[in-house]
Amino acid sequence: MTIPPISDSGLPLVDFLKESTWALHTEAEKTGVVADIIRQRVVMKGYLNFIHNLIEVYKALESETAWLSNYAPLQKLFTPALHRHKQLEHDYEKLLSLNAEIPSDKIHAETRNYCEHIRHSQKHVPVAMLAHIYVRYLGDLNGGQVLRRLLKSSLGLSDDSLTFYAFPDINDLADFRTNFRETLNKTIVTETERQSAKQAAMDAFKFNIALSKACQS
Repeated sequence: MTIPPISDSGLPLVDFLKESTWALHTEAEKTGVVADIIRQRVVMKGYLNFIHNLIEVYKALESETAWLSNYAPLQKLFTPALHRHKQLEHDYEKLLSLNAEIPSDKIHAETRNYCEHIRHSQKHVPVAMLAHIYVRYLGDLNGGQVLRRLLKSSLGLSDDSLTFYAFPDINDLADFRTNFRETLNKTIVTETERQSAKQAAMDAFKFNIALSKACQS
Protein backbone atom coordinates (compact mmCIF):
# COMPACT_ATOMS: atom_id res chain seq x y z
CA MET A 1 0.00 0.00 0.00
CA THR A 2 1.31 3.43 -0.95
CA ILE A 3 1.47 5.92 1.91
CA PRO A 4 0.87 9.55 0.94
CA PRO A 5 3.56 12.04 1.95
CA ILE A 6 3.02 13.74 5.28
CA SER A 7 2.90 17.47 4.64
CA ASP A 8 0.13 18.76 6.89
CA SER A 9 1.96 20.42 9.75
CA GLY A 10 -1.43 21.11 11.32
CA LEU A 11 -1.95 17.47 12.24
CA PRO A 12 -1.87 16.76 15.98
CA LEU A 13 1.50 15.30 16.94
CA VAL A 14 0.25 11.76 17.65
CA ASP A 15 -1.60 11.59 14.33
CA PHE A 16 1.43 13.03 12.56
CA LEU A 17 3.70 10.38 14.07
CA LYS A 18 1.18 7.63 13.35
CA GLU A 19 0.91 8.50 9.66
CA SER A 20 4.65 9.11 9.33
CA THR A 21 5.48 5.65 10.72
CA TRP A 22 2.58 3.67 9.26
CA ALA A 23 4.74 1.58 6.92
CA LEU A 24 7.23 0.78 9.70
CA HIS A 25 4.39 -0.05 12.12
CA THR A 26 3.02 -2.51 9.57
CA GLU A 27 6.48 -4.01 9.08
CA ALA A 28 6.89 -4.39 12.84
CA GLU A 29 3.68 -6.44 13.03
CA LYS A 30 4.95 -8.75 10.28
CA THR A 31 8.45 -9.26 11.66
CA GLY A 32 10.18 -11.45 14.23
CA VAL A 33 8.71 -12.43 17.58
CA VAL A 34 5.92 -9.86 17.33
CA ALA A 35 4.69 -11.49 14.12
CA ASP A 36 4.87 -14.89 15.82
CA ILE A 37 2.72 -13.62 18.69
CA ILE A 38 0.14 -12.11 16.33
CA ARG A 39 -0.04 -15.31 14.26
CA GLN A 40 -0.14 -17.39 17.45
CA ARG A 41 2.91 -19.44 16.55
CA VAL A 42 5.30 -18.01 19.14
CA VAL A 43 7.32 -20.47 21.22
CA MET A 44 8.22 -19.97 24.87
CA LYS A 45 11.95 -19.62 24.23
CA GLY A 46 11.36 -16.81 21.74
CA TYR A 47 8.96 -15.00 24.01
CA LEU A 48 11.26 -15.31 27.02
CA ASN A 49 14.16 -13.92 24.99
CA PHE A 50 11.92 -11.09 23.81
CA ILE A 51 10.83 -9.91 27.26
CA HIS A 52 14.33 -10.40 28.67
CA ASN A 53 15.63 -7.91 26.12
CA LEU A 54 12.68 -5.57 26.62
CA ILE A 55 13.63 -5.31 30.29
CA GLU A 56 16.80 -3.49 29.23
CA VAL A 57 14.88 -1.16 26.91
CA TYR A 58 12.39 -0.17 29.58
CA LYS A 59 15.11 0.28 32.17
CA ALA A 60 16.77 2.74 29.79
CA LEU A 61 13.48 4.54 29.19
CA GLU A 62 12.60 4.77 32.88
CA SER A 63 15.91 5.19 34.69
CA GLU A 64 16.59 8.75 33.51
CA THR A 65 13.74 11.24 33.67
CA ALA A 66 15.55 14.60 33.85
CA TRP A 67 14.53 15.22 30.24
CA LEU A 68 10.91 15.42 31.42
CA SER A 69 11.61 18.86 32.88
CA ASN A 70 11.24 20.11 29.32
CA TYR A 71 7.69 18.75 29.16
CA ALA A 72 6.01 19.44 32.48
CA PRO A 73 2.49 18.23 31.50
CA LEU A 74 3.91 14.78 30.69
CA GLN A 75 5.44 14.43 34.16
CA LYS A 76 1.98 13.72 35.62
CA LEU A 77 1.50 10.75 33.29
CA PHE A 78 4.97 9.23 32.92
CA THR A 79 4.93 7.75 36.42
CA PRO A 80 5.49 4.28 37.96
CA ALA A 81 1.85 3.47 37.11
CA LEU A 82 2.89 3.52 33.45
CA HIS A 83 6.45 2.20 33.80
CA ARG A 84 6.97 -1.40 32.72
CA HIS A 85 10.44 -2.70 33.60
CA LYS A 86 9.46 -4.16 36.99
CA GLN A 87 6.48 -5.94 35.43
CA LEU A 88 8.72 -7.37 32.73
CA GLU A 89 11.20 -8.61 35.35
CA HIS A 90 8.35 -10.26 37.25
CA ASP A 91 7.00 -11.99 34.12
CA TYR A 92 10.45 -13.13 33.04
CA GLU A 93 11.33 -14.66 36.41
CA LYS A 94 7.90 -16.28 36.68
CA LEU A 95 8.07 -17.88 33.25
CA LEU A 96 11.71 -18.89 33.68
CA SER A 97 10.82 -20.72 36.90
CA LEU A 98 8.15 -22.66 35.02
CA ASN A 99 10.44 -23.47 32.09
CA ALA A 100 13.69 -24.49 33.74
CA GLU A 101 14.76 -26.45 30.66
CA ILE A 102 15.16 -23.25 28.65
CA PRO A 103 18.75 -21.94 28.90
CA SER A 104 19.53 -18.40 29.98
CA ASP A 105 18.89 -15.78 27.33
CA LYS A 106 21.37 -13.25 26.07
CA ILE A 107 21.06 -9.53 25.52
CA HIS A 108 21.43 -8.87 21.82
CA ALA A 109 23.59 -6.20 20.19
CA GLU A 110 20.40 -4.77 18.70
CA THR A 111 19.06 -4.22 22.22
CA ARG A 112 22.26 -2.56 23.39
CA ASN A 113 22.19 -0.24 20.37
CA TYR A 114 18.57 0.67 21.12
CA CYS A 115 19.37 1.46 24.74
CA GLU A 116 22.39 3.57 23.79
CA HIS A 117 20.20 5.54 21.39
CA ILE A 118 17.67 6.17 24.17
CA ARG A 119 20.34 7.31 26.61
CA HIS A 120 21.83 9.67 24.03
CA SER A 121 18.39 11.14 23.34
CA GLN A 122 17.71 11.66 27.04
CA LYS A 123 20.85 13.75 27.40
CA HIS A 124 21.09 15.53 24.06
CA VAL A 125 17.78 15.36 22.13
CA PRO A 126 14.93 15.34 24.67
CA VAL A 127 12.31 15.96 22.00
CA ALA A 128 13.19 12.55 20.58
CA MET A 129 12.04 10.97 23.83
CA LEU A 130 8.46 12.01 23.06
CA ALA A 131 8.62 9.73 20.03
CA HIS A 132 10.11 6.86 22.02
CA ILE A 133 7.33 7.25 24.60
CA TYR A 134 4.78 7.32 21.81
CA VAL A 135 6.09 4.15 20.15
CA ARG A 136 6.50 2.03 23.27
CA TYR A 137 3.91 3.15 25.81
CA LEU A 138 0.99 4.03 23.56
CA GLY A 139 1.72 0.70 21.92
CA ASP A 140 1.48 -1.05 25.29
CA LEU A 141 -1.74 0.76 26.14
CA ASN A 142 -3.34 -0.11 22.80
CA GLY A 143 -1.96 -3.05 20.79
CA GLY A 144 -0.36 -4.55 23.88
CA GLN A 145 -3.81 -5.45 25.13
CA VAL A 146 -4.37 -7.52 21.98
CA LEU A 147 -1.00 -9.25 22.38
CA ARG A 148 -1.96 -10.17 25.93
CA ARG A 149 -5.06 -12.04 24.75
CA LEU A 150 -3.12 -13.79 22.00
CA LEU A 151 -0.41 -14.94 24.41
CA LYS A 152 -2.98 -16.30 26.82
CA SER A 153 -4.40 -18.35 23.97
CA SER A 154 -1.23 -19.53 22.21
CA LEU A 155 1.05 -20.17 25.20
CA GLY A 156 -1.63 -20.74 27.83
CA LEU A 157 -0.18 -18.04 30.07
CA SER A 158 -1.89 -16.89 33.25
CA ASP A 159 -2.54 -13.27 34.16
CA ASP A 160 0.28 -13.53 36.71
CA SER A 161 2.72 -14.14 33.84
CA LEU A 162 1.41 -11.26 31.75
CA THR A 163 1.66 -8.32 34.14
CA PHE A 164 3.61 -6.40 31.47
CA TYR A 165 0.30 -5.78 29.73
CA ALA A 166 -1.69 -4.91 32.87
CA PHE A 167 -1.99 -1.44 34.40
CA PRO A 168 -3.70 -1.98 37.77
CA ASP A 169 -2.73 1.47 39.09
CA ILE A 170 -4.50 3.24 36.22
CA ASN A 171 -8.18 3.38 37.09
CA ASP A 172 -9.60 4.06 33.63
CA LEU A 173 -7.36 2.83 30.82
CA ALA A 174 -9.42 4.38 28.01
CA ASP A 175 -9.46 7.77 29.73
CA PHE A 176 -5.71 7.54 30.42
CA ARG A 177 -5.00 6.76 26.76
CA THR A 178 -7.00 9.78 25.66
CA ASN A 179 -5.25 12.01 28.20
CA PHE A 180 -1.85 10.64 27.17
CA ARG A 181 -2.50 11.39 23.49
CA GLU A 182 -3.79 14.88 24.23
CA THR A 183 -0.78 15.65 26.42
CA LEU A 184 1.66 14.53 23.73
CA ASN A 185 -0.24 16.62 21.19
CA LYS A 186 0.30 19.73 23.29
CA THR A 187 4.02 19.32 23.91
CA ILE A 188 5.50 20.39 20.56
CA VAL A 189 4.93 23.75 18.96
CA THR A 190 7.61 24.19 16.27
CA GLU A 191 7.92 22.43 12.93
CA THR A 192 11.58 21.64 13.62
CA GLU A 193 10.59 19.78 16.78
CA ARG A 194 7.87 17.89 14.93
CA GLN A 195 10.35 16.73 12.29
CA SER A 196 12.84 15.68 14.97
CA ALA A 197 10.10 13.68 16.69
CA LYS A 198 9.10 12.11 13.38
CA GLN A 199 12.67 10.90 12.74
CA ALA A 200 12.96 9.60 16.29
CA ALA A 201 9.69 7.66 15.95
CA MET A 202 10.95 6.07 12.73
CA ASP A 203 14.22 5.19 14.47
CA ALA A 204 12.31 3.68 17.40
CA PHE A 205 10.32 1.40 15.12
CA LYS A 206 13.50 0.34 13.32
CA PHE A 207 15.15 -0.53 16.65
CA ASN A 208 12.08 -2.50 17.71
CA ILE A 209 12.00 -4.38 14.42
CA ALA A 210 15.69 -5.28 14.76
CA LEU A 211 15.16 -6.43 18.37
CA SER A 212 12.16 -8.56 17.40
CA LYS A 213 14.14 -10.23 14.61
CA ALA A 214 17.11 -10.92 16.88
CA CYS A 215 14.92 -12.53 19.54
CA GLN A 216 13.21 -14.75 17.00
CA SER A 217 16.49 -16.09 15.65
